[in-house]
Amino acid sequence: MRWTEATAENIFALFPGTDPDLRDELLIIEAFYDSSSFIPGHAPGADEALSIAGLLELADDLAVNPPQRPFLLIATSGHGQSLAGMRETIWTANVRSKDLRAMEKQLKADAGEREKFIDLLEQYRQGSADDAGGLMLQKAIDHALKLQVDDLSTELMRLRMYEDKDSSSVTIKKLAGQRFILRRLGWKTSFADLTAEEKQLLDPLVSRSITEHQAVLNEVRSQQVILKSVKRLRSLIVEYEPRAVVSLHLSSHGTGLGAFHQGFLYPLRPTINRTAAFRDIEQALQDSAELLPATAPAFISTLRPNRLQPWEDLLPDRPALGGEVSSLAGLPGLTLATTSDIRQHWSTPFDTLDRIDWNYAARQWRLARQLISGLDQAATLEKGYIRNGFSTVEGNSSLLLHGELFPEHPAPNTVILAFQGLSRYHFMTDRQGRFLLKGVADKKHVLDKVILEGYLFSEQDGSVIWAIDKRLTGKSSYRVKMQRNEMKTDLIMFQCRQTTIFNLLEPRSFRYMTKLELIDGRREAPPVRYWYSRIDTRTSTLASIYLEPDTPLKLTLSDSVLHKKMIMTNGDSDDPMGKGYNISRHPSLYHTTYLTARDMWALLGPRISNLEEHGIQNDRIQTLRLQGEQALQLAEKALKDQHYSLFFEESNKAWALASRVYDHVEKTQKDVLFGVLFYIALFVPFAFCLERLFFGFVSIYKRIAGFTVILLFLILIIAQVHPAFE
Repeated sequence: MRWTEATAENIFALFPGTDPDLRDELLIIEAFYDSSSFIPGHAPGADEALSIAGLLELADDLAVNPPQRPFLLIATSGHGQSLAGMRETIWTANVRSKDLRAMEKQLKADAGEREKFIDLLEQYRQGSADDAGGLMLQKAIDHALKLQVDDLSTELMRLRMYEDKDSSSVTIKKLAGQRFILRRLGWKTSFADLTAEEKQLLDPLVSRSITEHQAVLNEVRSQQVILKSVKRLRSLIVEYEPRAVVSLHLSSHGTGLGAFHQGFLYPLRPTINRTAAFRDIEQALQDSAELLPATAPAFISTLRPNRLQPWEDLLPDRPALGGEVSSLAGLPGLTLATTSDIRQHWSTPFDTLDRIDWNYAARQWRLARQLISGLDQAATLEKGYIRNGFSTVEGNSSLLLHGELFPEHPAPNTVILAFQGLSRYHFMTDRQGRFLLKGVADKKHVLDKVILEGYLFSEQDGSVIWAIDKRLTGKSSYRVKMQRNEMKTDLIMFQCRQTTIFNLLEPRSFRYMTKLELIDGRREAPPVRYWYSRIDTRTSTLASIYLEPDTPLKLTLSDSVLHKKMIMTNGDSDDPMGKGYNISRHPSLYHTTYLTARDMWALLGPRISNLEEHGIQNDRIQTLRLQGEQALQLAEKALKDQHYSLFFEESNKAWALASRVYDHVEKTQKDVLFGVLFYIALFVPFAFCLERLFFGFVSIYKRIAGFTVILLFLILIIAQVHPAFE
């Protein structure tokens, strides 16, 4: 499966009202028309389609029997992507006119610039470009030229660091020459007198630039079409005042129908109270429900809180509801959802027609239709005050290339995953590296920040090509605090390789390890550029780590800041500190517990032996060491024999014992270190007394010299026998 950008449609229809006194009081009814799926293309969505079926039946009814109030029916898409269609609709109703004009102006300028670039490059390719357009031609090829220089720099670094210099010297010299010529082309303002070698390198860049500019132009034109449809829908909505926004979330195996203004997309603060704003809507719904026969499904309204029956208990599958999106935007939004239905077949291949309870579905729709009619026929639907917390995050993703001071190169087609609480939003940047996330909550409604992860995936094997640079981007840029309804951020990407570690559950305490420290094995220091997946979800048993290609990785992990529970160094008896795991050669560190146990015992062995050689014995450590090394040997044998259950059991045992011994040894070493510091502190007055006793110099300079010589002599003696100096 590949991540691609696709255009979906929200379909809407307006039915004017017949009552002139109520012509401005708009009722919006929304339902989703696409099914969600765990496996794309494998979810028929029969039961899931009851909402859109009801919306279509409502449309037929309104066409025959016009309503009193105007109705706007909207069929939204992207239901499985955190209600993307509904969030887009509410953004359309909520956005300011000046923001749309600014977007339209920007798109027009982008299209004009790309058209000029394409015309100029075509003229150059045909040999008809004049010298006056040199600066614009330089700007037109700048994108492709810098990418080519970056590719050459990466290859040169690889050859110089990891290949035999004698055998690759010719290739290095050739590539370095090409890079120099390309950089010289980037400085030119006139392309009239090019050498044959310069022209040979420039011609492919021109073709590549034309292709890229044409792709950007096509994307901009499609964005202009989308913007026109946004303005068309907004022009309909602004003519009215929405008095109720009703979303449908129907299924056929429940016990009743509920009205909800909340859902599980936004983890709202407990202080959010919208009861007063839904007073008239609540009354209209209750009055309508009373007119139904006793055989109708039960209607439960949660618009007025009930401590004896929390609204969360009515939705066991914890769905995201459209009504919470409209309510977040300050609109009187609610959802009519089937209650007490776990919807176990939704998003699966088993959601087929034969599993629909048609009798219940028909009775439920009659109830829903009566409730909607009650809203239309209500005497008053006053709009109460609801705080607007509907927010957006706008940003740019850029790539920092080799030799560049600033990240000016756009990072197109980057897949971005945004977290806010337990909600997840997927979207992609455009070909200019821009993105706009619509429909997150501000800090007055939700405590959680919006946390961003960005990746470009290879079309060949799905591996990550680039990821966010955690250090250069900055914590505040990828963990966005929603202080306003419109936030902006910038993401800086870097070319990387990925490795994944597993079993991040501490075997003794059964807590998730989230305290991660990365080390570059070449420098024994934190890596210059890195990223790791959102391990601080607190419930993740794996993590993906991203470093520059060929970086040797060492890491420590723990569930607290007090102790190190997992250490991975790729060490052995000859090199206990380890050389690290080459990120390019280890796309996944399988058997993470076994590797951890092996590396930790390789590290602990020399330390324990060093303490014993200096007379520091601990029977408890010896016992644990024997048990741990025995478990490690059994794990190695089980792996060779393919007895995986025994392998994992013994690996976990060896790791747990190594973690305990590491704590003991670290504590012992700290005690030894504090002891020698205490001795050195005692040597200071002792050296002063010895100088007075044996020398008794009168000159202050001789006193200081004598004191210093005696102190250094004493430290030298203790350094020969004390293990703290090793």
